[in-house]
Amino acid sequence: RHLRTLPFISRIGLWGRSMGAATSVLGAAEDWSLGAMVMDSPFSSLPLVAQELVKNQAVIVPEFILNMALQMIREEIQSRANFDIQELQPLRKAPHARSPALFAVATDDDFVLPHHTYDLHRVWGGNERKLITFTGGHNGGRPKSY
Repeated sequence: RHLRTLPFISRIGLWGRSMGAATSVLGAAEDWSLGAMVMDSPFSSLPLVAQELVKNQAVIVPEFILNMALQMIREEIQSRANFDIQELQPLRKAPHARSPALFAVATDDDFVLPHHTYDLHRVWGGNERKLITFTGGHNGGRPKSY
């Protein structure tokens, strides 16, 4: 709101990486006046990322134990922050976004798997969207061309 009151600000764009990129998706769905979006490695669903992270570990965790642990975490966050992590699913909001969007993802990302970015790109509601890929993992450097 503050930026929009300044006389030298004409349009606002959002750039985010990982959690910031997922938050940008949510913002774009609510605010159609955003000028552009750059989203690097966003997740499409926080519950799905949590499940994938556990399943990709060397130690096998039975599904019912994983579900119990996630439920305990969910309840703790709800009690402390009045926020339901099961609701953090940008994939549900992305079709409502209208801003031009650049999606970026490392094809070798093993933290937030690349399908999250591909899925968000596929359902993005705006007419202008582009997807670029590179290597470097989730937290690695990005190419200069990016």
